[in-house]
Amino acid sequence: FTISSILVISVFTIYTQLDYLRSKDLGFIKEHMVVINFGNDTTIVHHREAIRNELLNLSGVTGVSFSSHQPGASGHGLYTVVEMPDGQSQQGEISLYLVDHEFIDHYGLQLIAGQKFDPRSTRDTTAALIINETALSTFGFNSAEAAIGQEFAQWDRQGKIIGVVKDFNYQSLHSQIEPLSFQVWPEKFESLSVRVIGNAVPKVIEDIGEKWSRLLPHLPMDYHFLDEAFDQQYHKDERFGKVFMSFAIVALLISSLGLLGLSLFSLNLKIKEVAIRKVHGAAITNIFGWLITDFVKQVLIGFLLAVPIAYMLCRLWLQQYAYQVSISIETYGVALLTGLLVALITIIYQVVKASSANPVKFLQHH
Repeated sequence: FTISSILVISVFTIYTQLDYLRSKDLGFIKEHMVVINFGNDTTIVHHREAIRNELLNLSGVTGVSFSSHQPGASGHGLYTVVEMPDGQSQQGEISLYLVDHEFIDHYGLQLIAGQKFDPRSTRDTTAALIINETALSTFGFNSAEAAIGQEFAQWDRQGKIIGVVKDFNYQSLHSQIEPLSFQVWPEKFESLSVRVIGNAVPKVIEDIGEKWSRLLPHLPMDYHFLDEAFDQQYHKDERFGKVFMSFAIVALLISSLGLLGLSLFSLNLKIKEVAIRKVHGAAITNIFGWLITDFVKQVLIGFLLAVPIAYMLCRLWLQQYAYQVSISIETYGVALLTGLLVALITIIYQVVKASSANPVKFLQHH
């Protein structure tokens, strides 16, 4: 029962963590987002506005954005130099997404200081940088407002920081949010993101495919759903959870069989005492309570032994995630109730049989 309790606590912890990974607000829109990869096809890059307008004319398409990366990718790690308000320079490595002017709104990113890229500004296409909150601490800014207007140098480009976006989990929740920056650089775009209406996805995908074939017959449409691609990062975790669940079920079955044998052996030793109690007028309910108490004690002892071990093992497993759930009291309660339920189901028939049998029969044979 100690081993079974450890496994039950671990299974509930694992599935609570996996559910947290799937349901956590990541800080950006990933649902109903279709990503189409086109590599370095210059035809698309040079005609991106025409392609955008054609796709937006489709019923069910609510947004289109071009970029080099989407959330789920780490981006290019680049050496970046930033001028501080005191005139000193700070440098560090920071990831870079090359995006169009619509990307920030398209993915629902929150601007906390400055401004977004302006399609009417030539400067924003060649000499503007937007960073995330984590990048502020990387370079040593005291606030988001302090970074606005500061000079930067990154990947042979120089200009000014024009905006700061709220941190969002653009990578797996196994890791902390890292510093990220955005530049507008159309020549480096490799994919486009199409946001579609959720209740008509198959039809919209079919329409996009037909439009794509007509506009770009030389290039097959290579697409995937962003939420599915993002969730693939946790495929190994989910597989581990399923395997662990199987072990827990086997352990519970083994402990049930062990308890069944223990109950038969224990009842056989106490059968004469049961008979004597019945001769002296003891009620079946009293005898049942007396017999079941010993087994409940064993379940409780096994559970108490399991708690510190399970806690330590779960904390070790959770360390692989930067964002973790806490091991709740409910988890331990479920494990205890599971153990008690298994114990009751396993031995209740034997106890009732012993407590309701004819006492004379047992006294004659013992």
